[in-house]
Amino acid sequence: MSVITIINDSNQITTNKPFITLMRQIKGGLFRNSVGAYRHEGDQDKQKEQLEHIPSFLPTGCFRMQSKMLFLTDYSQIVQLDLEDIEPEDMDQIFKTICQDQFTYVCFRDVRGTGLKLFVLITNDNHIQQPDFFEAVKSHYRRRLRIRIPDDGASIHHRCKVSYD
Repeated sequence: MSVITIINDSNQITTNKPFITLMRQIKGGLFRNSVGAYRHEGDQDKQKEQLEHIPSFLPTGCFRMQSKMLFLTDYSQIVQLDLEDIEPEDMDQIFKTICQDQFTYVCFRDVRGTGLKLFVLITNDNHIQQPDFFEAVKSHYRRRLRIRIPDDGASIHHRCKVSYD
């Protein structure tokens, strides 16, 4: 079972939990109120403050003390891709294509609602090769979707904000 670390707005580790448990919480709407309030806030200062209170997680695995390679205690074998600033008219089709892909483990809209968070479960448990796995996954989805995919998820300590949709 893939266990991941949850971190707070101060980048401090708060807990560890199974990845699938957090995904069920996201899909079940646990964070709907806080994310919805963030998305609909018109004041940028208030929005920034709200964002700080929305939990983040480290999909790469379990960390102790800090989110650095040295402190990785359990590698989740999960690769994250961030698809940013998707045109609203393209969002539903891209989301559908991703969800139908054989390699997609989980996908949800990002905290802003303008991009997607995509997760792939890989079979290799060598965390040292995470950048290579990331590149392979990125290449697959770039060919499949024909969109630009940034390098954001390549780092083993790349964090992700929760969402609800």
